[in-house]
Amino acid sequence: MCARFPWRQITTFEEGLLLKKMRGLILCLLLLLFFGTGCLPATREHGQRPLAEGGLLELANWDFIRDGPVGLDGEWEFYWDRLLEPTDFAGAIDVDPKTRMMNLPRSWNGYQVDGNPLAGSGYATFHLQIHYPHHNAPLALKIPIMCTAYKLWANGKLVAENGRVGRHRREMVPQYRPQVVSLDHDTDELDLVIQVSNYHHHRGGIWESIRLGTEAQLRRQRDQRLVFQLFLVGGFLALGLHYLGLFVVRRQEPYALYFFLASWLMVLRLFLVGEIFLIQLIPSFNWEWELKLEYFTYYLSMLVLLLLLESLFPAEVSPLLRQFTSILSISYSVITLLMPAIIYTRLLAGYQLFTLFLVAYFISVLALASKRRREGAQLMLAGGIVYCASIIYDVVFANYRILTIGHLAPLGFFIFLLAQHLALMKRLAAAFFRLEDLSDRLLALDKLKDEFLAAASLELKSPLATMQGIAESMLDTSHAPLTDNQKDNIASIATSSKRLSIYVDDILDFSRLKRQDLSLQLSAVSLSQEVDLVLEVCRPLTTGKDLELINLIPKNAPLVQADENRLLQILYNLIDNAIKFTSAGAITISADQNNGWMEVVVADTGIGIPLHHRETIFLPFQQADNSIPYRSGGTGLGLNITRSLIELHGGTIWVESEPGVGSRFHFTLPFSGKSPAPANDDEIKPILPSQGSTSVLADNLVPTNEDTDARPLILAVDDDPTNLRLLANQLVVKGYRVVTATDGLQALRYIDQAPEKFDLVILDLMMPQMSGYEVCRQLRQRFSLLDLPILILTAYSRLDDITAGFEAGANDYIVKPVDKQELLARVRTLLTLKKSVAEAQLSGQLATIDDLTGVYNRRHFFQVAEQTIQQAQMHRFPLSLIMFDLDYFKEINDTFGHTTGDDILQAIGERSQQLLRDNDFLARYGGDEFVVLLTRDSAAARQVAERLRNEIAAYPVVAKTGPISVTASFGLATMGNDAATIAGLLENADRALYQAKQQGRNRVAVFAP
Repeated sequence: MCARFPWRQITTFEEGLLLKKMRGLILCLLLLLFFGTGCLPATREHGQRPLAEGGLLELANWDFIRDGPVGLDGEWEFYWDRLLEPTDFAGAIDVDPKTRMMNLPRSWNGYQVDGNPLAGSGYATFHLQIHYPHHNAPLALKIPIMCTAYKLWANGKLVAENGRVGRHRREMVPQYRPQVVSLDHDTDELDLVIQVSNYHHHRGGIWESIRLGTEAQLRRQRDQRLVFQLFLVGGFLALGLHYLGLFVVRRQEPYALYFFLASWLMVLRLFLVGEIFLIQLIPSFNWEWELKLEYFTYYLSMLVLLLLLESLFPAEVSPLLRQFTSILSISYSVITLLMPAIIYTRLLAGYQLFTLFLVAYFISVLALASKRRREGAQLMLAGGIVYCASIIYDVVFANYRILTIGHLAPLGFFIFLLAQHLALMKRLAAAFFRLEDLSDRLLALDKLKDEFLAAASLELKSPLATMQGIAESMLDTSHAPLTDNQKDNIASIATSSKRLSIYVDDILDFSRLKRQDLSLQLSAVSLSQEVDLVLEVCRPLTTGKDLELINLIPKNAPLVQADENRLLQILYNLIDNAIKFTSAGAITISADQNNGWMEVVVADTGIGIPLHHRETIFLPFQQADNSIPYRSGGTGLGLNITRSLIELHGGTIWVESEPGVGSRFHFTLPFSGKSPAPANDDEIKPILPSQGSTSVLADNLVPTNEDTDARPLILAVDDDPTNLRLLANQLVVKGYRVVTATDGLQALRYIDQAPEKFDLVILDLMMPQMSGYEVCRQLRQRFSLLDLPILILTAYSRLDDITAGFEAGANDYIVKPVDKQELLARVRTLLTLKKSVAEAQLSGQLATIDDLTGVYNRRHFFQVAEQTIQQAQMHRFPLSLIMFDLDYFKEINDTFGHTTGDDILQAIGERSQQLLRDNDFLARYGGDEFVVLLTRDSAAARQVAERLRNEIAAYPVVAKTGPISVTASFGLATMGNDAATIAGLLENADRALYQAKQQGRNRVAVFAP
């Protein structure tokens, strides 16, 4: 036995170490986010940031080398509805009354022109003059996206163009492409003229800062941003591929699919925002579809993220919110794909507001999961806070551009997914340690099981051998002559001992084969003779079946090289298996020579084996049908041992089968090279029990030497002929008359055919075709617990099996193997109880019957009810009570007289007694009130009450004064926690009856606690 593996301590240590690494990694990412923004879209600036005033930006004190690039923010000259070029500014246009100032960056939506706010569609010109000190390094402009096409002149020279500027929608071509353009560096001033037009987006203008700096600085920053975006792309791709592989391997893990979708949606989004890497790769990519994909990935990523959270924490995520988010996100996505940008870009703000709510909900879900100590929730909460902060920032940045870092949602999302990934890895690591410990334990238990099986089997061998030896010696002795019946009984003992010994040998062989310490004693063996011996042993197993066992192997067939005992074992296992699953037809054993091997075929006409079970049946403890152990017995080791033994001989085994037609087991053995010996007709055959006819009831009445017609008649039912014979013999010795049946259908048929009633049924629970439970239930539909007691035989002493037997209607049980004294005592007790009750019923009948109606009276009802409730509580079977009385019975008495009222009560009692079932107990409770006690399924109680109500209302009562139509109201109650006594049951039924009257009478009301 291996030492206990302290997985809990080791798991805790490993989890703590892993958690520290996770926190460290997230801290590094946060530092990268907050302190590495120089490589993101912004650069740190020293001192007061210069702003343009009146269309002029003074940078006389700005050192590009020292202070870095500067944003050209502030007041630009703005000319709405005009496309001006540098030549237009050569004159005094700055004093033109149409000259206006606009603070950039911002969209021109809402800007007042002549008192009217501007819409998104239109065109305009922006103009800015810049003065800066002399410099040596070449300067450049970092131009962001402008909505949605522009031309840019620097000092009168066209240096950048994006799309095509136009005065109408049909003239312009939209495009997004951030770029860095070089400037001439031989001057200390810069004059910028920008034409912008927009007819495709709902907002127009210059949203982001145009930055001026040295060319080296701007290009380095752009390259750093691209590298960072590609780093995130690589991270998302790696996570996505990992979880795609996990989902392919384990389809029952939906979070893996959502993780993959979230990662790859973000990969696509990273190509569409920031430096818009997709346009860098494909400059001619359509602007409309680039924008559609950007919006599409945004909407779907929020939905997928919610689905991911729900799959990880289903108890914390609201299904209603998930449905609403699904509808909203898919609707926005469809609109985006089908509509032009001028329409769907107007809807973005609504979804952004919902996004703010959604990210707050994410935090609440993760906080709740952390509070409930869900595994990995705390780590995900930390990543979720970072992601939610980045989402909020991006919404503000997208709408107001007042912050300068740029799009942070991809980085925040990456941190969030990474936190989830690390939390899941933590969960998998803990599961790995648990699995490793369980594996060690299972290996130890498996070894212990093998040792126990081997030890227990060895202990069983000795008493079994003793039983078999004594039985065979009694058959061989000549000192005390035995009757034929005695010889059959002793032969049954010998046969049963031999079968049990074979099962024990199977367990021993299984253990030895597992340890690989089984050796063969090979010799030349005659297949035909071995098959004959096995068929003789197996022939008693066909009792009750229309089944032939046929040996088609000729006596002069070539000998095979085999271990004789092991060959007998192989043949017995295959033939015994065929008998179990063949109820009629034939089992044939044949052989043929095949390339130096003898191919043996065991064919049957049984139930067959489905294709998907033809390999599993050779595994240990496996059978093609899970119900087989109850129907046919066996250890489930036979075919596994058979295959191992055949392979030890150098042969192979396989099966051909068709469900419903039969099976053919093939196996091969090597030839020995020797000729078969001449057949000996005088060989000794094994002594077997005699066979008897079971075709009619009389043949199954076990004979006795006494006149026992007045003795109790018992029906014994068991599918094992040996057990049945033992049971019958033990009862016959005590003078009981015994009829035997081998299955449930036969037992029911005998009960119908018997010229007199059986006094007791002894019933095995596990039988083919119809189980003992079903037989018991059918008998209880016809006989009460006292009319026909049932004693069940069960191989299991578990409470569930015993309880199921009592619920089916059994009176008592006894566990196999049956002890003779216990069996006789229980039989005697049940028969005595049945007789005593019958006598008591006969003597007390007059005192228990109501004189007027002929049904039981109130006093007897309480006696029976108290006993029945005790039995129901002890054996846990349902109990219901119906209380009913006639509607307006007082008016009937007052109108027609009490004699007519008595006639009606008598007629109602007789009619109710005819309508009720055998087990239902009817009594007159008093006046015109009756009660019915139902001791069977409570589900049928409502149907019984409705049947009584309908029959009473449908047919008038014929009294001496003529036919009178009457109706009745019914109250129904069932025994439970609120009614555990007869008083409580009556009170609940009376309440239900009152309710039925209140609802209009002539109806059934059921009491509800």
